[in-house]
Amino acid sequence: MVADPRARVRLAQLHLYVDVHRHDRYVAPVLAIITALLLSHWVPTPWALGWLVLELLIIAHYLWVYRRFKRADPPPSEERRWANRITEAIELRQRNEQLIQELHSQATRDALTGLINRRYLLETGARLLQQRHRSGEPLALLIIDLDHFKRINDQHGHLGGDEVLVAVVGTCAQHVRAGDCFGRLGGEEFALVLPDTQLAQARDLAERLRSATAALAIPLPGVTIRPTISVGLAMATDDDTTLSDLLRRADAAMYEAKAGGRNRVVCLDPAGGFRADPVPA
Repeated sequence: MVADPRARVRLAQLHLYVDVHRHDRYVAPVLAIITALLLSHWVPTPWALGWLVLELLIIAHYLWVYRRFKRADPPPSEERRWANRITEAIELRQRNEQLIQELHSQATRDALTGLINRRYLLETGARLLQQRHRSGEPLALLIIDLDHFKRINDQHGHLGGDEVLVAVVGTCAQHVRAGDCFGRLGGEEFALVLPDTQLAQARDLAERLRSATAALAIPLPGVTIRPTISVGLAMATDDDTTLSDLLRRADAAMYEAKAGGRNRVVCLDPAGGFRADPVPA
């Protein structure tokens, strides 16, 4: 179902027009074009669908008016001209849709990892925090940092470092739910916002991310890299007026994990103390 009211109006106009003029020779081809679009792999946004339907309606109505008042079919050249306009309208709309999607991806995605970028991560995280304040549902934040990443870059170059980053992100992403917000803060540091998630659930997820990363064996020229991550966890409280408050506490927990030997999960409890999971064997 099309949710956008404008698109619904356009489709309603189309249905009415087709019902009145369904025997007209110019309506059927236009309807066939729209039907083919809806059944194709191209899924337009509601506003694009609405304007495309309007364009096709105008073209079909012009041809109908031409025949009705001139009492003759348009000459073949006129039919071809309007057929070309229909094709051009569809192709232009598809190109515009593709361009819009590409620009949105460039504006919101990290080019290397495919995760959402820092700006979009902070915007989405702030929105989820405000939603948490309204609903009262728990919200957790993980700060994930790749251990010894500078050493990897120094020894294997930035291309080798990129390979390791992509592999770690791909592994972690397999454990992320659809409603979670996973993005790159910068460098080797990532954040994962977990709406509607209790502390125990967040700690379990953090440990699964740590364990899955530690199990990786990434082949680079002449060596196999076995990466690890340090994870800091903090739960949102009513005192977190901004996302920065929550980020600061999760970041402190992550640095505590680093100080404790890396490759571990540390949670900042509501009382302000750190709780580290047992050191992995």
